[in-house]
Amino acid sequence: MQEERKISEQYSALVNKAYSTLHQPLARGLYILHLHGINLHEDTRETDPQFLAEIMETNEELAEAQHPHDVRRLENANKSVMDKLTKDVAKAFRAGDIDAAKQVLLKMKYYSSIAARIKDLKQKAGIE
Repeated sequence: MQEERKISEQYSALVNKAYSTLHQPLARGLYILHLHGINLHEDTRETDPQFLAEIMETNEELAEAQHPHDVRRLENANKSVMDKLTKDVAKAFRAGDIDAAKQVLLKMKYYSSIAARIKDLKQKAGIE
């Protein structure tokens, strides 16, 4: 009985991890890359300088955000970008263009980091 419970808990944890991976577009895309033998590491040498400038600007705006409406505006803008990138990565995978998918997923990692900063800022400021 104890052994069956242990096995059940292990399978339950595995199913929960799989669900979480498949439910989140970035995690799902990174997993698909992994299936193709590619592990994505943030490498700024391969990243478009204009894109990095946009990320820096967004981070500066976030650092300077004083009012809840500024934070919500940045959150909405970030969500819009992530939605577009999610569509772009799905299109790249459907087309079998792994290199394009890799580039989109790299961008998604940056915007995911911004989303986490926004979430933290909202929690600290008591913004709903």
